[in-house]
Amino acid sequence: MTNPITPAEAHLVAAIATIAATKGPEACHAVASTFTQDQLAAGRQVLEDDLNQKPTQ
Repeated sequence: MTNPITPAEAHLVAAIATIAATKGPEACHAVASTFTQDQLAAGRQVLEDDLNQKPTQ
């Protein structure tokens, strides 16, 4: 049984993946091989949620 992924962990994975995306394919592969699929999925969900937020006024 695995521990649930915390919101802080998901945000950290999202931040690291975002930075890796600016560094190129090698960095992206390194990030993908460092984290579990569950961690990467949680990070992706954080990024998708951020993109889908309505702007505040």
